[in-house]
Amino acid sequence: DESGIYQRVLTRPGARVIRDDGTGAGPGELVKAFSRLYVYARDQRSGEEWLRVGADSRGDRILGWMRAARTVPWRQQLIVTFSDRGSGRERVLFFDDAAALRAVLEDPDPDARGRELLRALSDGTAAGSAVAAEPERPVDFVQQHYLLPILDHSTFQAAAGDKVRLLQVASVTRTEVPDQAALPPKPAQPTLPIVPVIAPEIREDYRAAVVFVIDSTISMGPYIEATKAAVRGFYDRIEAAGMLDRVAFGLVAFRAQSRRIDRNKRLTYVKKTYVRAAEVRGGSEFLKRVANLRNADVPTDHFDEDPYAGILEALDERQWGGHFNERYIILITDAGALDGGRRSAEKAPSTTGLDAERLQAVAQTSNTALIVLHLHTPQARRQGNIEPASDQYRVLSRNPQNQREAYFAIRDGAVERFSAAIDAAAQEVIDNVQRFTAGRLATTALSTEPLPTAPTPAGATADTAQIAEIRAVIDSLGYAMQLKYLGRVERAKAPEVFRAWISDKDLAEPSRDAVTVQVLLTRNQLSNLQDILRRIIATAEDSLTDRDEARTFFDRLASLAAKYSVDPDAGGRRKAIQLVDLGLLGEYLSDLPYKSDVLSLNQDTWVRWGIQRQTAFMDELNNKIRLYRYYNEDVLGWIDLSQSGANDRSEWVYPVPLEQLP
Repeated sequence: DESGIYQRVLTRPGARVIRDDGTGAGPGELVKAFSRLYVYARDQRSGEEWLRVGADSRGDRILGWMRAARTVPWRQQLIVTFSDRGSGRERVLFFDDAAALRAVLEDPDPDARGRELLRALSDGTAAGSAVAAEPERPVDFVQQHYLLPILDHSTFQAAAGDKVRLLQVASVTRTEVPDQAALPPKPAQPTLPIVPVIAPEIREDYRAAVVFVIDSTISMGPYIEATKAAVRGFYDRIEAAGMLDRVAFGLVAFRAQSRRIDRNKRLTYVKKTYVRAAEVRGGSEFLKRVANLRNADVPTDHFDEDPYAGILEALDERQWGGHFNERYIILITDAGALDGGRRSAEKAPSTTGLDAERLQAVAQTSNTALIVLHLHTPQARRQGNIEPASDQYRVLSRNPQNQREAYFAIRDGAVERFSAAIDAAAQEVIDNVQRFTAGRLATTALSTEPLPTAPTPAGATADTAQIAEIRAVIDSLGYAMQLKYLGRVERAKAPEVFRAWISDKDLAEPSRDAVTVQVLLTRNQLSNLQDILRRIIATAEDSLTDRDEARTFFDRLASLAAKYSVDPDAGGRRKAIQLVDLGLLGEYLSDLPYKSDVLSLNQDTWVRWGIQRQTAFMDELNNKIRLYRYYNEDVLGWIDLSQSGANDRSEWVYPVPLEQLP
């Protein structure tokens, strides 16, 4: 239209296009499901709405006419997917209308009301406004494609003060009847409670692995030896339990790069794999491979090290060999992390260029949980390193599987406390797999069951509260990964509702996310985004001290962010940074239910920030650019929504979390 905001639709399975004026005979040509099309005109024919559609925003690739009932409006490029359930959140409920959902949110006990509706749906007695529920088993977005595009939204202020968004979504699934012109809302289907005993044929292939990523610098000798001793004990336990083929351990060591060539030669590596979990069986083989692991005999340039390099090495699929369904990385260090920011670069070069948030995003692509055992040693305290390092590692260890931090501070760096903590973490992984093998799921983070006490080394003075917390966090992570595994092997599917309203937060605890907001980008869109960001940042690098130039930089950045939230294809590269000049930015933002970091700012705030904070923000943008490279290389993450099976993968999409856009 005149504003440049083009109407778009997604095609439902079975959509057909007639390549004339719509009056021709025949059913028309079948269009791939989930195709994104632009609407050029609307018409009423025989009491039914038809759309003239095409494949681009310029009108150059007109396809023809299509029944509106076989499409779903898509106002933004945003979709939502169900978040992981390790936080203990309840399943998402779908409602006929926003008023019905609001009534539940306004109930004195929305959690109890929600559970009542879930029970009614499960036993087939549901009546009224709740029409469906999220499946008990998680739906694998890559394997069982589903789209929940946002059609409308409103906000609600929860009693606890949290903002809840009410989202009207359309469910676009692969299971719809293909050739019906219109699909009325389906009656609620019984949603059976989770089966307490898991079938043997489902659980027989379930495996877990823990890869330790350990600081091997000059101060870490006692912790390296304690880790070796702990792993020896883990293998003794799993061998005694007959679980050598179920649980495995790996180890990666890291240091940091030095600016001095002679020192680098003595340090020998930044990151090094000693044991791949996929390749070792038994404690003796593990210990043989780590026999020459020692702390460095020469210090690095600064106290901060390069643990992100070690974690990236551990995330490499060769570590896991595709064998493990439950995957954990445990970081062990007494130092902070070099990241891609300028302050770190002044100390020593980061080999990854990533910060904690972006590294956590990389871990999400492989469904790996990150756990941090941070040694608060006297030396780290003297260096003033504990607080900044804690801030980094809390971000790094906030796993989406349970929406909690898996960060554990080891008081005073005491070796016995460290040994007890690492023992508790690994033992809970072993216990989770043993329970699953016996046909039971791990308990959730909100379980009221008493937590068992982990075996504690003789003479340990471990903080028992911390041990209980470690086990609870590992339990919740295991629960989320076990549910995801079951959803995948049982091919769980999203509910087949046409349009419905959901809450983006958990009814019981509004601080917990019920859904994750993502933007689907093609390879070309992701590549264009990187190119444009690089150009904008390069232009701004030397001009942020000028207030007018700072405003221009922000305008261009805001235009780019808005375009990629609404329609990454519209306007091409040139128009992608001209929304402010064209007077269109407000129109693009007016209907966005969620905004990226840039769009949550305003220009005045940006200018008032000053050069130091603006520079830090640009560092974050550079980190995002580096993250896009990992997304591009994530072979398993790209999705063919149309299920065409074609060799041309240019239209395959990648679900980029909204917070990772500019």
